[in-house]
Amino acid sequence: VTVIGAGGPSIDTNGCHGGGAGGTAIKRIATSSLAASVPVVVGTGGSHPTVPATASSFNGVIGYPGLPGDQADPGFGGEASGGDLNIKGGSSGGFVPNTFLRTSGWCVYGSGGNSTLGGGAPGFFVSASSVAFYDGAPNTGGGGSGPVGTGGSGYVEIRTYS
Repeated sequence: VTVIGAGGPSIDTNGCHGGGAGGTAIKRIATSSLAASVPVVVGTGGSHPTVPATASSFNGVIGYPGLPGDQADPGFGGEASGGDLNIKGGSSGGFVPNTFLRTSGWCVYGSGGNSTLGGGAPGFFVSASSVAFYDGAPNTGGGGSGPVGTGGSGYVEIRTYS
Protein backbone atom coordinates (compact mmCIF):
# COMPACT_ATOMS: atom_id res chain seq x y z
CA VAL A 1 0.00 0.00 0.00
CA THR A 2 1.14 3.56 -0.75
CA VAL A 3 -0.48 6.35 1.27
CA ILE A 4 0.12 10.09 0.70
CA GLY A 5 -1.33 12.87 2.85
CA ALA A 6 -3.02 15.88 1.25
CA GLY A 7 -1.15 19.08 0.36
CA GLY A 8 -1.35 22.28 2.37
CA PRO A 9 -2.70 25.56 0.97
CA SER A 10 -1.09 28.94 0.41
CA ILE A 11 -3.14 31.29 2.57
CA ASP A 12 -1.95 34.91 2.40
CA THR A 13 -2.96 37.37 -0.31
CA ASN A 14 0.11 39.61 -0.41
CA GLY A 15 2.94 37.29 -1.39
CA CYS A 16 3.68 34.18 0.67
CA HIS A 17 5.16 30.70 0.83
CA GLY A 18 3.33 27.86 -0.90
CA GLY A 19 1.79 24.96 0.99
CA GLY A 20 3.73 21.85 2.01
CA ALA A 21 3.23 18.42 0.46
CA GLY A 22 1.76 15.42 2.23
CA GLY A 23 4.02 12.69 3.62
CA THR A 24 4.24 9.24 2.00
CA ALA A 25 4.16 5.86 3.75
CA ILE A 26 4.76 2.64 1.81
CA LYS A 27 4.16 -0.76 3.39
CA ARG A 28 3.93 -4.35 2.26
CA ILE A 29 1.07 -6.12 4.07
CA ALA A 30 0.12 -9.79 3.92
CA THR A 31 -3.55 -9.99 2.91
CA SER A 32 -4.04 -12.77 5.46
CA SER A 33 -3.36 -10.23 8.23
CA LEU A 34 -6.14 -7.86 7.08
CA ALA A 35 -9.73 -7.84 8.26
CA ALA A 36 -12.46 -8.56 5.70
CA SER A 37 -13.13 -4.81 5.54
CA VAL A 38 -10.49 -2.10 6.04
CA PRO A 39 -11.37 1.62 5.99
CA VAL A 40 -9.52 3.75 3.44
CA VAL A 41 -9.21 7.50 4.08
CA VAL A 42 -8.06 9.80 1.28
CA GLY A 43 -7.05 13.22 2.61
CA THR A 44 -8.57 16.47 1.39
CA GLY A 45 -6.30 19.32 0.26
CA GLY A 46 -6.24 22.43 2.42
CA SER A 47 -7.81 25.63 1.13
CA HIS A 48 -7.90 29.38 1.78
CA PRO A 49 -8.36 30.83 4.31
CA THR A 50 -8.51 28.36 7.20
CA VAL A 51 -9.33 24.86 5.98
CA PRO A 52 -6.37 22.59 6.85
CA ALA A 53 -5.31 19.61 4.76
CA THR A 54 -6.10 16.16 6.18
CA ALA A 55 -4.25 12.84 6.49
CA SER A 56 -4.67 9.74 4.34
CA SER A 57 -4.62 6.28 5.92
CA PHE A 58 -5.04 2.53 5.45
CA ASN A 59 -4.72 -0.06 8.23
CA GLY A 60 -2.38 2.04 10.42
CA VAL A 61 -0.29 3.31 7.48
CA ILE A 62 -0.61 7.12 7.57
CA GLY A 63 0.50 9.98 5.34
CA TYR A 64 0.13 13.21 7.29
CA PRO A 65 -0.86 16.43 5.50
CA GLY A 66 1.38 19.32 4.48
CA LEU A 67 1.10 22.56 6.45
CA PRO A 68 -0.19 25.84 5.01
CA GLY A 69 2.26 28.47 3.82
CA ASP A 70 1.86 32.14 4.73
CA GLN A 71 4.00 35.27 5.00
CA ALA A 72 5.58 34.23 8.28
CA ASP A 73 6.12 30.49 7.84
CA PRO A 74 6.87 28.14 4.97
CA GLY A 75 4.49 25.26 4.29
CA PHE A 76 6.41 22.38 5.84
CA GLY A 77 5.94 18.90 4.40
CA GLY A 78 3.90 16.32 6.30
CA GLU A 79 5.39 13.30 8.06
CA ALA A 80 4.40 9.65 7.55
CA SER A 81 4.14 6.65 9.87
CA GLY A 82 3.37 2.95 9.90
CA GLY A 83 5.17 2.19 6.64
CA ASP A 84 8.18 0.08 5.87
CA LEU A 85 9.34 3.30 4.21
CA ASN A 86 8.19 6.71 5.54
CA ILE A 87 9.02 9.79 3.46
CA LYS A 88 8.48 13.37 4.58
CA GLY A 89 6.64 15.59 2.09
CA GLY A 90 8.51 18.45 0.42
CA SER A 91 8.38 21.92 1.98
CA SER A 92 7.34 24.96 0.00
CA GLY A 93 9.58 27.28 -1.95
CA GLY A 94 10.42 30.72 -0.56
CA PHE A 95 8.74 33.97 -1.53
CA VAL A 96 9.92 37.56 -1.82
CA PRO A 97 8.11 40.05 0.45
CA ASN A 98 6.58 43.07 -1.31
CA THR A 99 8.85 45.40 0.64
CA PHE A 100 11.91 43.90 -1.13
CA LEU A 101 10.57 44.47 -4.63
CA ARG A 102 11.57 47.51 -6.66
CA THR A 103 8.18 47.57 -8.33
CA SER A 104 5.34 48.28 -5.90
CA GLY A 105 2.04 46.51 -6.36
CA TRP A 106 3.60 43.15 -7.24
CA CYS A 107 3.85 39.88 -5.30
CA VAL A 108 6.17 36.90 -5.51
CA TYR A 109 4.64 33.64 -4.35
CA GLY A 110 6.66 30.58 -3.39
CA SER A 111 6.04 27.21 -4.99
CA GLY A 112 4.07 24.46 -3.31
CA GLY A 113 6.02 21.49 -1.95
CA ASN A 114 6.34 18.32 -4.03
CA SER A 115 5.11 14.93 -2.87
CA THR A 116 6.67 11.65 -3.98
CA LEU A 117 4.34 11.80 -7.00
CA GLY A 118 5.22 15.44 -7.79
CA GLY A 119 2.40 17.94 -7.94
CA GLY A 120 3.64 21.07 -6.14
CA ALA A 121 2.22 24.25 -7.69
CA PRO A 122 4.78 26.61 -9.28
CA GLY A 123 5.82 29.88 -7.70
CA PHE A 124 5.12 33.08 -9.66
CA PHE A 125 5.53 36.85 -9.90
CA VAL A 126 2.23 38.68 -10.32
CA SER A 127 0.45 42.00 -9.85
CA ALA A 128 -0.87 42.32 -6.31
CA SER A 129 -4.34 43.01 -7.76
CA SER A 130 -4.29 39.77 -9.76
CA VAL A 131 -6.36 36.78 -8.72
CA ALA A 132 -3.88 34.25 -10.13
CA PHE A 133 -3.24 31.15 -8.08
CA TYR A 134 -2.19 27.56 -8.66
CA ASP A 135 -3.57 24.47 -6.98
CA GLY A 136 -1.45 21.44 -6.22
CA ALA A 137 -2.12 18.74 -8.83
CA PRO A 138 -5.10 16.54 -7.92
CA ASN A 139 -4.39 13.19 -6.25
CA THR A 140 -0.72 13.85 -5.62
CA GLY A 141 -0.59 15.52 -2.21
CA GLY A 142 1.31 18.55 -3.57
CA GLY A 143 1.04 22.03 -2.02
CA GLY A 144 -0.76 25.06 -3.52
CA SER A 145 0.69 28.48 -4.40
CA GLY A 146 -0.74 31.99 -4.58
CA PRO A 147 -3.38 33.85 -2.58
CA VAL A 148 -5.88 30.99 -2.63
CA GLY A 149 -3.89 28.00 -3.90
CA THR A 150 -5.50 24.77 -2.72
CA GLY A 151 -3.40 21.75 -1.81
CA GLY A 152 -3.73 18.58 -3.87
CA SER A 153 -5.84 15.79 -2.45
CA GLY A 154 -4.29 12.78 -0.80
CA TYR A 155 -3.64 9.44 -2.45
CA VAL A 156 -4.02 5.78 -1.52
CA GLU A 157 -2.92 2.94 -3.79
CA ILE A 158 -3.45 -0.70 -2.93
CA ARG A 159 -1.78 -3.36 -5.10
CA THR A 160 -2.22 -7.07 -4.74
CA TYR A 161 0.28 -9.70 -5.80
CA SER A 162 -0.18 -13.41 -6.11
